[in-house]
Amino acid sequence: MSTVSIGKEGEQKAVGYLIENNHQILRKNYRKITGELDIVSLKNDTIYFIEVKNWLGGFVHPLETFHKKKRNRMRMVASYFFLEMNIPDDRYKVSFSLLSISKEKIDFFQDLF
Repeated sequence: MSTVSIGKEGEQKAVGYLIENNHQILRKNYRKITGELDIVSLKNDTIYFIEVKNWLGGFVHPLETFHKKKRNRMRMVASYFFLEMNIPDDRYKVSFSLLSISKEKIDFFQDLF
């Protein structure tokens, strides 16, 4: 199985998990020149900008992949999202999050930065 198909499968599982947990999916694979947001969702008064990681085990946990460069890119793309959707900055709370998918479970880490 290719890394692209593994990634797509993981994103499908992530969407299912979010919907089951009362998230409204606003966008998938929201791309701008500065980067990409895997999933943008809304729950209650919070917009979630979510990175999806398929974790096949190993020495590095998915949380360790949230380097400063990744955080800055996510913030920048999120700013584009608010501008493009014409949403005032102060209308919603914001959560930059990671949804980690392994064979055994799904972990949703919220409000990482």
